[in-house]
Amino acid sequence: FESHSIWMDASLEDSKEFQLNLGGKIGYIPSSKFLILGGFIKGVYKPDNRLIISGRLAAGSTAQNNSSYKSFSATLSAYWTIY
Repeated sequence: FESHSIWMDASLEDSKEFQLNLGGKIGYIPSSKFLILGGFIKGVYKPDNRLIISGRLAAGSTAQNNSSYKSFSATLSAYWTIY
């Protein structure tokens, strides 16, 4: 299996309270002549020293064994630290 991709990851906001990252890739699979696409956005919010809320959305497409695949995922998490 052979593929060639270019990746990008950028921090759009990076403060003590809020972080926002954006990333993705674009590539090519020569054997199936397929264009690979993928991307994500991730955010982390810290309204308090003990509370962290984070979320991520991602989507993409790839191919292998002459079949193409698409994906989508979403996560949302909240953490409360006890110290």
